[in-house]
Parts: sequence; C-alpha cells; structure tokens
Amino acid sequence: MAKFVRVLFGCLVLTVSGCGSSSDLLGIQGKVALDGQPVEMGVVSFIPTSGEAGAVGTAITNGSYELSKERGLRPGSYRVEIRWPKPTGRQTVDPDTKETVPVTVDAVPAKFNATSELTVEISSGSTTQDFDLTS
Repeated sequence: MAKFVRVLFGCLVLTVSGCGSSSDLLGIQGKVALDGQPVEMGVVSFIPTSGEAGAVGTAITNGSYELSKERGLRPGSYRVEIRWPKPTGRQTVDPDTKETVPVTVDAVPAKFNATSELTVEISSGSTTQDFDLTS
C-alpha cells in the first residue's frame, strides 16, 4: 500500500503548466462509479488530447472528485484515466521500505486507464463531469 500511496501522490502532483493564464482554468467535479458502485479510493487524470502540456490528476474519495479552479483544466479535449487499486488479500514486502504491504490490483478495466478510450470535452459551462463505468 505504501508504494501505491507514493504512486497516487505522484499522479496528484502531475500538473504540468500549459499555455495561457491561470484565469483560463475551470474547476470541475463529479462522481465516479464502476458497475454502479462508487469508486472508493483512486485517481482520475485528465490528459490534453492536443499533445500540449497540462495534465492534471486528483484523488477520488468515496465516489467523488473535485478540481478547484486554481488547479483546474483549460477548455479543450482530454483523455481520461481512472485508477482504483483494490487489495487482493495477499501481502508482499515493499523493496524500498521493507514494510509488509497489501497487494493491489486495478479494479477499473484498462480501457479506462492504461489504454483509456475515455475522453471529455471541457468548456466554460462544464463544471460537473460524472463517469459511470462498466466492466
């Protein structure tokens, strides 16, 4: 779990400055569910499809996420990656910390993260973006 937490926080600080001023940023919030169940704990990342810098990630907690205007998104098209690590019930030793940690697997299918097919268009009117995923 310690390794996952490091990866999670690494994703959360994955904010690369793009062009334009911070006044262009839009706050966004929403709910994330998989097969009708709220994603308990995970990460949602928005990656510009234009190829320019400006990827932003934030935590999902109890099925909800929120990006403030200060950390928000510029208007445009984004590829979305959603990750939800779930414990398998097994344990392993973290090679970095030597701690015993739970083994996790991503509960969200790869088509919504590693090979994400999910895209959204963010405009000045879009403040809520929900994701109701199916396995």
